[in-house]
Amino acid sequence: MKRVLLLTVSLTVISMVLFTKWWKLSEYGSYTAHGFPMVHSIPCLHTSLCTQYFVRAVLINITVHLIFWGAVIVFAKRYISPSVWTKRLAMGLQTVAIILVVLVGLYFLVFEGIYMWEPDYPWEVLDSGLEIFFNRLD
Repeated sequence: MKRVLLLTVSLTVISMVLFTKWWKLSEYGSYTAHGFPMVHSIPCLHTSLCTQYFVRAVLINITVHLIFWGAVIVFAKRYISPSVWTKRLAMGLQTVAIILVVLVGLYFLVFEGIYMWEPDYPWEVLDSGLEIFFNRLD
């Protein structure tokens, strides 16, 4: 059970940092919002190094990712032979997740951020697509 939880959290961190969805919103013109399944970060308009984060959307996104990866891990553990579930795989994923958490933490410390519960203005989605580690897939 402990290994399942560690793998689930590790895969959640990796998937939230490396794989996301970009959104072109009507409110922001050429700016791009990020998040999957909900928009959780938008660049601020008053400076280029500031980002607005929506806490409710972040919590929902984390919950969705945890449920998805938990189901995948439980399904894989049930139907794939235990020899595939090695300690090295778990350690490797944990190491990558820890490195990503440290890098994201440094980003939050260095750059200014505005934290809101939810956006206080409506927007319309003009376009969207997938993004893998800052590389857009249009």
